Amino acid sequence: MPEPVDAVEMQTALARLRRTSGLPVAFGGLLSDARHARIAEL
Repeated sequence: MPEPVDAVEMQTALARLRRTSGLPVAFGGLLSDARHARIAEL
């Protein structure tokens, strides 16, 4: 299980990726559609 600090860093990085790229990113990975998160694509 990741440390809480690691989770915060990941959330921050994903938020930055979403803002700069316009990709639909959520904590857990890229969203392939509204129902599924595909972590492997990150």
